[in-house]
Amino acid sequence: MAKAKVRAVLVDGKPYQKKADGSLVPLKGKTDWKRLDRQTSAQVEDIAASDREGAPMSDAEWARAEIVRPEKVAVGIKLDSDVLDWFKDQGKGYQTRINTVLRRFYEVQQKSGGVDGRHRDQGGEIRQKRGDTLSGTLRNTYGKDFAPDVRGDLRLGTLRHKKVGSHTKAVKGK
Repeated sequence: MAKAKVRAVLVDGKPYQKKADGSLVPLKGKTDWKRLDRQTSAQVEDIAASDREGAPMSDAEWARAEIVRPEKVAVGIKLDSDVLDWFKDQGKGYQTRINTVLRRFYEVQQKSGGVDGRHRDQGGEIRQKRGDTLSGTLRNTYGKDFAPDVRGDLRLGTLRHKKVGSHTKAVKGK
């Protein structure tokens, strides 16, 4: 799925979207500027330093920053009528709210290992094998050198606990 890129630049400390023709359009944020204005510089610095999302960006980093938003794709989806009615009852923007709920679920699943307990990278590739995967399946996937002295019906969880010869070597990838 393609992602739409938005080029963001800072002008006098305020973010702007840089259009293809070079024009700048102010980016609207959710910052409570009045509350921010009431805080001292030290308070702002303390908040920024304790931000879980990362260290504050320099002006040079902001100049190179790009906001990437996933492309919206029209799909047909069947929802339970009571669920759809509830979202519609919340007012205009129900499709955006449904997308927000799905996005949050997606993000949590990405961090926690997904619905099936498997950790995946951004491309959807599995990063961590489950303990119930059979060594024979892994041997078929990774080649005959994967734990060659182990029966094919041995589970990876069991194999991980073995610390003998080629077993440890195969599991640790040495």
